Amino acid sequence: MDKAEVEKLAHQIGDQIAERISTQIGVVHEAFQHKLDLVVEGQQMLGEKIDHLDGRVGNLEVKMERVEVRLTAVEHRMDRLETKVDNLETKVDNLETKVDRLETKVDRLETKVDRLETKVDGHDSRFDQLDTKIDSIAADLTAHRADTVAHRNAWGVREE
Repeated sequence: MDKAEVEKLAHQIGDQIAERISTQIGVVHEAFQHKLDLVVEGQQMLGEKIDHLDGRVGNLEVKMERVEVRLTAVEHRMDRLETKVDNLETKVDNLETKVDRLETKVDRLETKVDRLETKVDGHDSRFDQLDTKIDSIAADLTAHRADTVAHRNAWGVREE
């Protein structure tokens, strides 16, 4: 083997190695490109999902703002109701004071009524005694009249 053959053989081996390296680089390049395409596709999908989530978050923010507005309105209504309840409590306290005063007056009136009932009962007893006396006097008068009528000729009563 001479130098030319060795060079030719080296050249052929170099070409084969270059061809194999080129093939390997092409395979690696295709694999890398495929993986890069997958990454890009994944990024696009993630971008779409993020855009979708951004839309949903935006909707939620709008809803939250509406809820905050409504909550503020409810808080104002609650404040007004608390004021009304406080006013009612004050009125109830005033009514309780008035009722207590009325109860005291009613108690005094009951005491007076009890005293009056006792007096009336005493008067009833006295009236019963007077009725008995009047009945006795009426009986005496009736007897006296009967006696006067029986003795009419003997004595006379004149009325002037």
